[in-house]
Amino acid sequence: MTVPRSEQILATQALGRDAYQIGRSGRDNPYRMREDEALCTAWIRGFNMARTERAREIERT
Repeated sequence: MTVPRSEQILATQALGRDAYQIGRSGRDNPYRMREDEALCTAWIRGFNMARTERAREIERT
C-alpha cells in the first residue's frame, strides 16, 4: 500500500463531497479500507462533511 500525496487526498475528499451532493450512497465509495485505507477514509470524510453541511442548512431553516 502506497501513501497518497496530500493533493490526492484532497481530490478524493472532493469526490466524496460530490458523491453526496448528487445523491449517491455512502456505499458507493470506490476505495476499500484494506486496500487504500487513506483514500477510503478521505472519501468518507468528504462525504460526511457534505452531509453535515446539508444538515446545518436544514437546521437553520
